[in-house]
Amino acid sequence: MNVEHLKTGCLVAPPDARNLQASRFLDLSALPTPPASWTRIAQRVTSWPVYANDRLNDCTTAAIGHKIMAASGWAGHLHVPSEASIVALYWATGKQDDGRFPNTVLNFWRQATGDLGAHRPEAYVALDLQSATLMRTAAYLFAGAYLCVNLPANLKPQLAADKTIWRYVSGAGSAPGSWAGHAVAAPGYYANGDWDIRSWGRRFRMTRRFLREYVYLAFAILSTDELQRVNGKNPQGIDLASLRADLARL
Repeated sequence: MNVEHLKTGCLVAPPDARNLQASRFLDLSALPTPPASWTRIAQRVTSWPVYANDRLNDCTTAAIGHKIMAASGWAGHLHVPSEASIVALYWATGKQDDGRFPNTVLNFWRQATGDLGAHRPEAYVALDLQSATLMRTAAYLFAGAYLCVNLPANLKPQLAADKTIWRYVSGAGSAPGSWAGHAVAAPGYYANGDWDIRSWGRRFRMTRRFLREYVYLAFAILSTDELQRVNGKNPQGIDLASLRADLARL
């Protein structure tokens, strides 16, 4: 893999108290128990566009495109957003090619029209990275998670060697963010705690240790379609009234 052509672009902001916490709105005891491993979306969606993340620092919007594909593909009506719409969202949120804060693009997506508007989310909520159960439940119910990662510089040689597993490697280049900040879609997970992720138009596996060391923020993105339909059933245990009331106050 030619790492010289890989772009990133997820800017790291201080913790934002306005981020709605999933634990406030999801009652895990009332929700379906997630399977030990969940990678079935990969059986329905096998090709993933780069979405210009090989020439622009637009990973935050590219991950939105991949999230839409995962959700619509699992729901049985795969929609592949155009590259033009993903790039347009990127430029709508800033004038320079210097990356974006994830909250900025997710908020703009909530107001989108056209190609992306038909699949815009009702809300997005932050996930507790320390709760494996919450992370898995959210991924199972809402077609994966949106992850923000402080990439280490020593991931580059792994990718250059065409490695498909993002592993933690100690030593030189292992510091979080020593490469850059990056956003990825994670439409599934494995029984051992690894995650199934999409980036730069490819499928990768992120180890549990890599996630623990480098992922600093995770969101579940709740679209209207996903809130109403989970494998043909209306998921119980989601406090929509509280969620909408909190959204109205933001």
